[in-house]
Amino acid sequence: VLSQLRACGVLETVRISCAGYPTRWTYEEFALRYYMLVHSDQWTAEIREMANAILTKALGTSTGKGLDKYQLGLTKIFFRAGMLAFLENLRTSRLNDCAILIQKNLRAKYYRRRYLEARESVIRSQSAARAYIARRQAQELRTIRAATTIQRVWRGQKEQKKFLAIRKDMILFESAAKGYLRRKQIMETRVGNAALVIQRAWRSRRQLQSWRQYRRKVTLIQSLWRGKLARRGYKKVREEARDLKQISYKLENKVVELT
Repeated sequence: VLSQLRACGVLETVRISCAGYPTRWTYEEFALRYYMLVHSDQWTAEIREMANAILTKALGTSTGKGLDKYQLGLTKIFFRAGMLAFLENLRTSRLNDCAILIQKNLRAKYYRRRYLEARESVIRSQSAARAYIARRQAQELRTIRAATTIQRVWRGQKEQKKFLAIRKDMILFESAAKGYLRRKQIMETRVGNAALVIQRAWRSRRQLQSWRQYRRKVTLIQSLWRGKLARRGYKKVREEARDLKQISYKLENKVVELT
């Protein structure tokens, strides 16, 4: 069979085909098989543009000089030998990456859900434990507050009784001290008043004696002055009487002479 194929030129045709672009794919087949090699933003309804984007990303841009890894036809894409294996490797790697990403996301979602459930359980347990601790602390605080209130009231009553006793003693002491001071003040007032009465009587007596002496002196001076005035008047009257006597004597002599 091999000799017949060689004789018919089939093997040579295959060799020549392999030396050029032996693999041919339509745009639709290529896009449907290798669409995952580009981002979903580049997925379009135009199959030719989508295939061109896939080839550009995977194999680079075609220059049209016969040295490229692929050529674009009107309905098909022509690849050199080994390009499909390279694209398959890229597809397999991409599918593996996508599978790993899906598994990662699923596992992340699964373990996140388990974590959230465990976290919620822990939070509920912690909240219950904290609520129990808070209630116990509140009960202890109420007990301590009640004990503190009882102690405060008892100590307040005790201190109040002590204060009232001290206050009563102080009031008694103050009343006794004030009574003593008042009595002392009254006695001092009485003694002072007696001294004032004595002083007033003594001063009155002394002033009276002084006034009497002054009156006696004034009376003496007046009597002396009046006596002097009286003697002066008496002398004058006596002189006048003497003159009258002489005149009367002369008149008597004249009367005698006339008779």
